[in-house]
Amino acid sequence: MDKKLFETTDLNVINNLIDIIVSNKKFRNNYKHSPSKINSVLKFYYAFLKEQNPNPTPLEDIPKINNNSDLEVNVVDKKENIAAEKTVPVPPVDEFTSNRKSFIAWLKAKGINGTIVLNHLMVIKSFSELLEENDIIDTDLLLINDAEKLKTIRKVSSATTSFIDLSEKQKNRFLTAFDKLIEFRQDTSEYEKVSTQAKNLIN
Repeated sequence: MDKKLFETTDLNVINNLIDIIVSNKKFRNNYKHSPSKINSVLKFYYAFLKEQNPNPTPLEDIPKINNNSDLEVNVVDKKENIAAEKTVPVPPVDEFTSNRKSFIAWLKAKGINGTIVLNHLMVIKSFSELLEENDIIDTDLLLINDAEKLKTIRKVSSATTSFIDLSEKQKNRFLTAFDKLIEFRQDTSEYEKVSTQAKNLIN
């Protein structure tokens, strides 16, 4: 008990004490001559408190803590859970996803609407697969950061049989999306160059 008996007004605490006296053999052995007296006093005090508080909180509604170790374990568990939530590692964004997001942001900044942006992405994906089938490239076009290399690929691909056999509509879609990708890489390259120069000046 945290308080002295007659400073305790919690009916559930008193009720627990009565149960301990009745069921705890160790307690009864230690106080052989007085358990019945203590029990009577507690029951009298319980009845008195009940009169003062006719609607006590039901015992089953109060969470029980078996001992201090249970309390400590609960506190530690909560702290560990909070720590675990805060230290969940954020999975790294792969290069393809990063490049794709950058390209989308660049297209939107150029005022190109969402439908056309999606169309460009789909066309570039299809064109990448076509070029890989013809052994012109061995990776997705979005993973090629060099604008000059992209220009060379565009020139070579335009002369392949697979590209020549496409309809004019398909060719135009491919080349329009490809040109946007080259323009994006040129802008990105220029930005990185200026950024590097600025950093060198600062350092």
